[in-house]
Amino acid sequence: MMRNRGTMRFGAALAALLLALFITACAGALRWAPESYTVKEGDTLYSIAFRHGIDYRELAAWNGIGAGYLIYPGDELILQDPGRRPAASGERTAAASTTGTGGSRPSAGSQPGSEGRNDSRPTQPPRRRTDLNWVWPVEGELINRFGDGAMGKGIQIAAEEGSNVMAAGPGRVVYTGSGLIGYGKLIIIKHDDVFLSAYGHNQEILVDEGDEVQAGDRIGRVGLGRGNRSMLHFEIRSEGNAVDPMQHLPARR
Repeated sequence: MMRNRGTMRFGAALAALLLALFITACAGALRWAPESYTVKEGDTLYSIAFRHGIDYRELAAWNGIGAGYLIYPGDELILQDPGRRPAASGERTAAASTTGTGGSRPSAGSQPGSEGRNDSRPTQPPRRRTDLNWVWPVEGELINRFGDGAMGKGIQIAAEEGSNVMAAGPGRVVYTGSGLIGYGKLIIIKHDDVFLSAYGHNQEILVDEGDEVQAGDRIGRVGLGRGNRSMLHFEIRSEGNAVDPMQHLPARR
């Protein structure tokens, strides 16, 4: 009888342990994120970093990409710090990948001022914060705040279709296109070593990658967003992380 009770207790303990391991595995699966990304035509390092919520400088450092941030279609970029995970057998990075013949490859996107790649992993420069005088990117009613709904990484501003979209601060245009699902025609501006801003659901894009802009410069025209409603989706990213634009934009009277 005692032996049977001991066996039952052991079985119950084993079952509890297996259940805990199963729950842990399921939780890990829910937190799964891709470890790599294959560069497509039209991508820039900034758009890839933006899509995956990574600081563009960290992405460049992990993949041995030089200061020009030049990437090519077919490159396989790792999306996690290689020092914090085991390297996969045969893994290749953008620094090592080659395509085509004769060593020449087409660019994944226009990236003016590119200086090519370094053979060795670059050291990240110190991050520099600047005081930006932000302005509202469009005149209109705030209809969704940061954290609300499926597009909660930014805010949505209702505005008349075709009205001007303006740069929220000075900087350089680092992406224009429709490659990020859910954003429509998107513009991304790099303001300094810390901040990027993004402008989604444009009807028309009026700038090119590499253009320098000032706060208030016209960069696009408002198009239709979710629910076929005329609006602008606006985001601010700080070191790759989405932050509440309302904490940076001037208060409205």
